[in-house]
Amino acid sequence: MNTCRCMLNFYRFAGRKFSTVSSINVGDKVEMQRIFTEADMVSFTALTGDDNPIHTDSAYAAKSIFKKPIVPGVAVVGLLSGLIGGRLPGYGTIFVSLSLKFKSPLYFNEEVTASAIVKSIDKPRAVIDLSCVATKSKRELLSGECGIVLPKELCS
Repeated sequence: MNTCRCMLNFYRFAGRKFSTVSSINVGDKVEMQRIFTEADMVSFTALTGDDNPIHTDSAYAAKSIFKKPIVPGVAVVGLLSGLIGGRLPGYGTIFVSLSLKFKSPLYFNEEVTASAIVKSIDKPRAVIDLSCVATKSKRELLSGECGIVLPKELCS
């Protein structure tokens, strides 16, 4: 099984390495960790217009089942996009499907680990199916699957 750090075949764009479809195998995995802060929420709100008080208002959130503001689930999903578009496979890759279940909240200033594992590869069509998970202290926050398509440059 390969990880993003040890793939031998790659395509270089703007000084960065990207996996080619021929170097990707079922079981390959990439992951990243991130801590979301309240400052990230300000940026997220400006970008998306999502000013839901469950994310932005401590007094409101205190009365909810969560007891304090939670990180938007879609912000966590953004980590998966970063993994796929930036690491495995990388440059030019696009989502064609995404199905997720949100299981548990993430609070600000907690570390989350997002990971994607290759489940199947259709090399002639450059289509890859991945299993996606985000965890906090080994507890699943979200899980699901996505389908991606590689650009022609990565189809060697």
